[in-house]
Amino acid sequence: MKKMIRRCPICNNEYGEVYKTIKMKLPQDVKLPDEYDVVTCENCGFAYADVDATQDTYNTYYACNNMYSADAALKEKIVDIIADERELFFENNISKNAKILDMGCGSGALLTKLKRKGFDKLFGIDPSQESIEVVQKHEINVQRGNVFDEIPRELVHSFDIVCFTAVLEHVYELNRCIEQLQGYLTKGGLIYLSVPSVEEFGKKYRPLAHYCNHEHINYFSSVSLDNLMRQHGFDVYLQQPKEYDGEDSKNEHEMDISCLYRYVGKEVKSEIKKDYIGRKSILNYLELEKENETKIYNKILDFIMRRQQKIIIWGTGAYTLQIIANIPQLSERILFFVDSNPLKIGKKIVGKEIVASSNIMKVGREYPIIICAIRGAKDIEKMLHEMNIENEYIVL
Repeated sequence: MKKMIRRCPICNNEYGEVYKTIKMKLPQDVKLPDEYDVVTCENCGFAYADVDATQDTYNTYYACNNMYSADAALKEKIVDIIADERELFFENNISKNAKILDMGCGSGALLTKLKRKGFDKLFGIDPSQESIEVVQKHEINVQRGNVFDEIPRELVHSFDIVCFTAVLEHVYELNRCIEQLQGYLTKGGLIYLSVPSVEEFGKKYRPLAHYCNHEHINYFSSVSLDNLMRQHGFDVYLQQPKEYDGEDSKNEHEMDISCLYRYVGKEVKSEIKKDYIGRKSILNYLELEKENETKIYNKILDFIMRRQQKIIIWGTGAYTLQIIANIPQLSERILFFVDSNPLKIGKKIVGKEIVASSNIMKVGREYPIIICAIRGAKDIEKMLHEMNIENEYIVL
């Protein structure tokens, strides 16, 4: 147990149990915590990241370091599968006449699908200008902002449904967030939430960075999500846990909680139920993680120690950022990083530049490559062959 830096975002308790310390080497322009503990609240059991930050820190990050509006070709197939399920959820449960706000709409994956299904009273808000420009191409009303901004007068209590999909796991101030979302709702309106489920932890091995990284700082179960919403006068209208497998079931598996909550008034505020799911799931995962993480680190060390030249790392996601932090001798051996996301090109990690894949051909075939991607490793291998790049490589 420890006294936490970040009080429990749901019940405001200040003591929790520590399970794992996360260390990362973030890009030099990213001003987020690069070391924190994964904890559960002693009082309510909510699992989260005990980060030393503020909501303003995260607001600035998502406004200035957005990676979610990149070309759809960069997105994993499973993202479309999940978006299709959300679309079906709306078709089955929501009237086409409903006025819908998608808060944190990103590149508009949900909004565009709803528009194609005949929903025409759609509106989006997102902190990133890149995202705004992408959504506008689909002729959907959208404006720049975030959930913590003052609600524009014309939007106060204006929407029948407020969507908050794949966002709540990123939010530092959860209670203030829900209060803000409620301000957009008409009387008796619904909030649609969709978050990754902590119950996925330990079901299949995925690198730790997939679950715990600089962006995902809340790990919800259905119990903790209900606890949060009931403190603000919302009751469960419909809840649907769902598991998804992409084309690569080993590396594209997600468990998602999709819920509709109706505002019934704060006078029905209920007691918090103890959530034991997060603790159990995290402990199960950490048993898997011990053995697998050691194998991966030994594979990297063997690869770099048997070679004297610099190496190239292809992939700059959280997986790479955690590996660099935990293998100090790796940093000095890096020639440069490669990434297919144009929004990352030119940025630096541990002083080494992120470049496009064409730079590999410029430096020649003598530099070995480490492909470091939780998803997309097969696509990177395919690109290597299509570009006739003959450098030696390994896939983590």
